[in-house]
Amino acid sequence: MNGKQEKIKKLDKANEPIENSSSAFILLLKKNAFSIINKKRKLKLFAKICQNLLFDYYLKDLYNHFLKRGIRMYIKALLDKYHLLEDTFVVFDVETTGLSPRKDKLIEIGAVKICNGKIIERFNELINPEIAIPIKITSITHITNEMVKNCKSDEVVVKKFLKFVSDCPVVAHNAKFDVSFIKVACFKYRLGPFKNDVIDTMEIARILHPEWINHKLETLTTNLDVKFDDDKHHRALYDAEGTAIAFYKICQEINDQFVR
Repeated sequence: MNGKQEKIKKLDKANEPIENSSSAFILLLKKNAFSIINKKRKLKLFAKICQNLLFDYYLKDLYNHFLKRGIRMYIKALLDKYHLLEDTFVVFDVETTGLSPRKDKLIEIGAVKICNGKIIERFNELINPEIAIPIKITSITHITNEMVKNCKSDEVVVKKFLKFVSDCPVVAHNAKFDVSFIKVACFKYRLGPFKNDVIDTMEIARILHPEWINHKLETLTTNLDVKFDDDKHHRALYDAEGTAIAFYKICQEINDQFVR
């Protein structure tokens, strides 16, 4: 092939229609984005945008695929283990002197047993933490030192709570926090490990409704049309009752979407 034929071939190739111009552009960016950063520092922002485009183009569908798969697996595990609308669950909440289960103390445990959407039993006990309740905690919970000074110790109340729970699965909103205080008490007073199954309404809400602005208890109850009074919020029994009703509505939603 002589020089003239090679030039003609190159011109023909350059004039060939591109079947997928967006794909070609993305591939070009993929090859050259990082070299642009090195050669032209002033184009760093442009290169970053290109990288984000690449992520969106190649990984968005993959991410959505695994997210949906994860949701199905989580819901399937719940449905395989429980009859969500028929089994009995203990929904509970705790109030404490602070956020650390090792340093801070329980001041209230509230719980309800729920079955078929109805609350069938309640548990509510204030606890004497044997330390002063911080002013900030009192302002949030309205639980004062005067209210708890003649109450039972955490050891006595946790024992009563464990008897109330028995072998039922427990439900809580942001369950890791509430369960951590129960587990520490069980260890401290040699009550045996807390082995009950735990279901977290915050976790389920995040899975079912990633579009919500947040997944706090107030948001959960509002979006599920559960009557919830902010002035009564942060009292253990009231929060447990609100969580229980919200949990049942979540179970109905799961049943409607995933049970055939």
